[in-house]
Amino acid sequence: MNDLIINYDEAKSKRILKVIVGAFFFGFSFYFFITQLLAKIYGPLFIFAIIGLVLGLVLVLANTVFISKPLLVIDNTVIEANMPGQSFTIEWANVSEMNVGVSYLLFILNGQKQQSLDLSELKYKDLKEVKSKASEICEFKNIPFKND
Repeated sequence: MNDLIINYDEAKSKRILKVIVGAFFFGFSFYFFITQLLAKIYGPLFIFAIIGLVLGLVLVLANTVFISKPLLVIDNTVIEANMPGQSFTIEWANVSEMNVGVSYLLFILNGQKQQSLDLSELKYKDLKEVKSKASEICEFKNIPFKND
């Protein structure tokens, strides 16, 4: 079975473009910073060069190092949710029953504990895919599920 990954992050081409622009901005600002520093002129251009260095570095790092995790990952072994207000991992081996609601999934773990996954943040197309994938895995693993 294929993994289902829901991610609303920017496209890779946009991130690459932002990295290139940030690197150019950093390099241009670095040139003015060094020339103003060597000339010992600490005027407005020097201050703008420092601001440009910081902004260029932030733009590069925000699009390379600090990339957000996918909102939801469902595979044969686990469900990983990193949605606003809820971040958890559920192993399918611990799920004894699943209830499917309009915009949520309710997992009953080991016959006792309940863990709810609120899907209201997702687009309708993705909501249908998540419900379908969860139901498919329940059928495959013989986990009872029902609609609420």
